[in-house]
Amino acid sequence: MPIIMKLWTDDFDFHAEILQTIPIWVRLPNLPLNSWGMDSLSRIGSGLAVPLYLTIVP
Repeated sequence: MPIIMKLWTDDFDFHAEILQTIPIWVRLPNLPLNSWGMDSLSRIGSGLAVPLYLTIVP
């Protein structure tokens, strides 16, 4: 289970804190080898949301 952590501040209010973005890890099993380029993966990621980071693990 992922845990989302933020830096603690003196004026932190649990009731006012609203989570607006959540980072997610997306796996693309059985993705064809010709789709492993940065351009192709960027287009796939942009279809899901705004990509923040890309890691290719063979």
